[in-house]
Amino acid sequence: MDGRKIYLFLGRIHEKKGWRELLEAWEALSAADENFSRYSCLIYAGWLDGSYDLEDLVGKAFLKSQNVYYVGPQFGLAKYMTIHAADFVLLPSKSEGLPMVILEAWAASKPVIMTPECNLPVGFAAGAAIQTGDSVDEIMAALLTADGLSPDDLKTMGEAARAVVGEYFSEEAVAQKMTKLYKSVT
Repeated sequence: MDGRKIYLFLGRIHEKKGWRELLEAWEALSAADENFSRYSCLIYAGWLDGSYDLEDLVGKAFLKSQNVYYVGPQFGLAKYMTIHAADFVLLPSKSEGLPMVILEAWAASKPVIMTPECNLPVGFAAGAAIQTGDSVDEIMAALLTADGLSPDDLKTMGEAARAVVGEYFSEEAVAQKMTKLYKSVT
């Protein structure tokens, strides 16, 4: 994968996470843009939560474009290494509470592509995330936006991502919010 931009989908592989639409968008973009196909790869990492055969679908996509991989669940050090190897973390989700994979990506200074349904609008405001919808066309547009970013743009987004975690989701930030809340109700 040397010299390729790595896009990572990490987590529970379920219909509400938009994995299928991501795969369709990826296949369409890879077929339409030879440079994207040659210089990008999509990694699915996670556990299956449904009755579909992701390995078969990813295998077929790989045969078409040679740039899609399913690496299975990732935990501990493997998860850490997988996130750090990525250029972008993707979550075209249709419904989320608080997606930990986004926070983990930001903590690793990785920009993300996510939907508003991830409930982390601070990432868009801070420049740490590219917004997408959950349709194939919207995901393709977001992938094209990400693909057009320079290394400096990626670095800037990564720095913004790390800053978001520090300001809103670090242990210190959360402790301060909890203390403030406690004082307000006592």
